[in-house]
Amino acid sequence: MSSLASQNSGILDAWSFLRDREITYPELTAAERDCLKSATAQDVVAEIKLIETTHTDQSRTRQCLDKLQPFITWLDKFGVALDVFANADAHGILSLVWGVSDYCLW
Repeated sequence: MSSLASQNSGILDAWSFLRDREITYPELTAAERDCLKSATAQDVVAEIKLIETTHTDQSRTRQCLDKLQPFITWLDKFGVALDVFANADAHGILSLVWGVSDYCLW
């Protein structure tokens, strides 16, 4: 439990350090500087989670990846066995298909 507390403390220290450093940049407008001063690490994490949720819901690529994930996991799990079958294939068809697929997945 103390490990988690020290990790959170490290994150908050890093956030404070970076926030204090970024506030001094002359490119920031007064509104951006005020926004950065009032932001907390928890606010940033909450905003990132909101962006991730929105992206998951709206991205077609992400939705396709979620549907393909079980198949990719299966290929990863049984890839070694498929390598053996591909090497034993006399006609080379399986070797060609599996070789290209294996290369693309990694």
